[in-house]
Amino acid sequence: YGSFLFAPQRRDLADTIRQHFKALGVPHTLGVASLQTILGESAPIWQWRSCGLLEDDYSIENGLITHFARRWPFMIDPEKQAGMYIRRLGKLAEQHGENFGFDVVQHTDPNLLSILRAALECGKWILIEHMDLMQIAAASPLLEQRKLETSRGWGTFIGETLITWNPSFRLFMTSPTLDPRCAVDLSSKVTMLNFAVTQKGLEQQLLSLIVSKEKPELERRRIEMTKLVQQLRKEVAEAEGSTLQMLSAIEGSILEDAKLAGGVVSSRTK
Repeated sequence: YGSFLFAPQRRDLADTIRQHFKALGVPHTLGVASLQTILGESAPIWQWRSCGLLEDDYSIENGLITHFARRWPFMIDPEKQAGMYIRRLGKLAEQHGENFGFDVVQHTDPNLLSILRAALECGKWILIEHMDLMQIAAASPLLEQRKLETSRGWGTFIGETLITWNPSFRLFMTSPTLDPRCAVDLSSKVTMLNFAVTQKGLEQQLLSLIVSKEKPELERRRIEMTKLVQQLRKEVAEAEGSTLQMLSAIEGSILEDAKLAGGVVSSRTK
């Protein structure tokens, strides 16, 4: 709910929610309840960083929301950090076979609807820059992901044309203005994200650039260690999940289950 806010306001909102939890006696984990602790274990954060996502908590939260949110992300991007990040992420996804191409288009392009139709059917990722939600009403079913079941699978209307929905398709939108012009009913169909750079994020970006110029080997090792730590965290989470699944399915004595014992030993060694 606070994705469109600046970093200080987003922190204040989270603190206010925690205070209400405490006042109402709602059970919650003290001090560690955040997007990173809940969703970060299963997300390739190190990969996002290699694509240009800044390393401060605010930027990582934006990356998580972009990755997990059901609605398409509409990114407020005054410094063009989000656009650069999505470009690199889209190209990387294309190399890994996660999509069937990546295109960047301006919202003023007269062929915008045709480009969206082709991308949706082929499974491309599309980044629309300088987006104006007021001028894309014809693609409203696509924005709100309103799908219809057809003889060829799922589809949706773009304009008056019914297009088959390729599950690899993803849509990203950016706007350089801090207060983009959009109707309330259209803004509710996307996930509004504020990608304005924080001071901490800028400091980390400058430090990384300086180290990469002065000590490139040190920067390379830092990236490798970040990747390794993230991979180990993912493996630990998977081992814990596997152990819990075996515990729930066990029949008879726990001590007699060799597979369960091996799983517990494996999770402890990780």
